[in-house]
Amino acid sequence: FMLLGLGSTRRLFSTGVLQSNRPKRPRNYWKHKEHQREFLEGLRGELGLKSVNEWATVPTKTIVQHGGSFLLKHYPSFHGALQEIYPEENWSSVTPRKYPRNYWRSEDNVKKFLEDLGVKLSLTSEAEWNQVSTRIIKDNGGAG
Repeated sequence: FMLLGLGSTRRLFSTGVLQSNRPKRPRNYWKHKEHQREFLEGLRGELGLKSVNEWATVPTKTIVQHGGSFLLKHYPSFHGALQEIYPEENWSSVTPRKYPRNYWRSEDNVKKFLEDLGVKLSLTSEAEWNQVSTRIIKDNGGAG
């Protein structure tokens, strides 16, 4: 806005060009999970998603474009937000589109992924794990 000058900026706000269609929320409004869930449920209907698990197909960019950038401020990833906001869902079978930067550098994240993959594929022995190809791991979200 610095390039426009103060007078130009005021004109843009007064004409509604820079004003948001979203109502102003009280301070700390988005810290409450019930408000976050309400937002996601409304957006889910707007995007035509039939089930909560379909969120995994929605790019983070779409969430931000619809006013959901506040979620990314409270969680390390959109997938992490979904896990917290919808704890009753089984997210281990849902592969997020993209993991956050450096996600796979965490040994805990790798371990959790492999544990969940083992359950999903019903792997019970080292011999069975040795049969798991790189392609199977990638197809189940183990690439970032």
